[in-house]
Amino acid sequence: MKKTILLATALAVSAATAATAIAAPLDSKGIPADADGIIHVDLELCAKTAIGAAIKQFSEKTLVEKNTGREDYERFKKQTGIDPEKDISGVTIGLFKPDGGTRMPSAIAVVRGTFSPDKIIAAAKENKCAVTTRGALTLIDATTLAAASRGAVGDDSENDEPAAPAKTQTAFAGIVDKNTILVAETAAIVEKAAATLSGDAGSYAPPAVLDTFGKQEGAPMLLACFTRGLANDAASSMPILKAENILVALSEKGSSLRARIYSEYATPEAARKTRAAVQMLIGVLQMGAASSDSAEAAEQMQNLQRLIDSLKINLHDKSLDITADYPVAALIEQMKKYNAGE
Repeated sequence: MKKTILLATALAVSAATAATAIAAPLDSKGIPADADGIIHVDLELCAKTAIGAAIKQFSEKTLVEKNTGREDYERFKKQTGIDPEKDISGVTIGLFKPDGGTRMPSAIAVVRGTFSPDKIIAAAKENKCAVTTRGALTLIDATTLAAASRGAVGDDSENDEPAAPAKTQTAFAGIVDKNTILVAETAAIVEKAAATLSGDAGSYAPPAVLDTFGKQEGAPMLLACFTRGLANDAASSMPILKAENILVALSEKGSSLRARIYSEYATPEAARKTRAAVQMLIGVLQMGAASSDSAEAAEQMQNLQRLIDSLKINLHDKSLDITADYPVAALIEQMKKYNAGE
């Protein structure tokens, strides 16, 4: 479910850059037991990183200079009383493999922080959103509001041909209490998540290896786990990459941003084949980057080579452990160029 993932990610990025963010370690409560994956962002750690500070700076510059979404953002804060940079302490997303594997996974976002339910409900009603009460849960149908938001963004495509009519996509928010809001595409998923918080249903139990993995990384800004159903669906075009579990961590280590991907396979042979596929892909990328003699391509090649030089690919029986480090200063410099439209 693209919209829920984007919404939750936007909230996470906004809060991640706030100096007043509150610690929010991984908590799977609110994620139903049948989820196929989980993504968690530790906002306190993000707020303290150099990359987090850079994102905040560029975001503020974009709002001021380009006025991109500034009016809507300020209206949102005023109406709901939610300042993402101050009030959101954590975002955890649960993912569900779609039936038939023909679309993106559906998702539930558990947004934790400090909120004013009365103000949020008043804002919803002011914007003509249906509000209903289901026990302790206040359910808001934000479909019309989401559609208006998408329309306000517009289409910046350079293609002159008219775009195909967009499929109506629903959006629901559930207020559990002053510290927890649920966001999903359907009311059923929101209610299902609320049941885990009330104790009427079980919560997602991450694989034991995720706890070990997280501790090994110290304090990752982002921690994610994709179990077999979701991992295999994502790798359907390359069967040899199908894994039992895929764990991902993102952290700032000294002056570098580190990404680590740890995959577990059914057999040692599957792990070996995956390593070979990764090594082959690296070779193809190097050949492609080296085939162009433009200045831009040369810079891209330099950046790619810097990343490749940092790669560590370790095979351990049925598992494959890949880490990559990239200088934060270099990444920020690239962000500056992108922000300037270079």
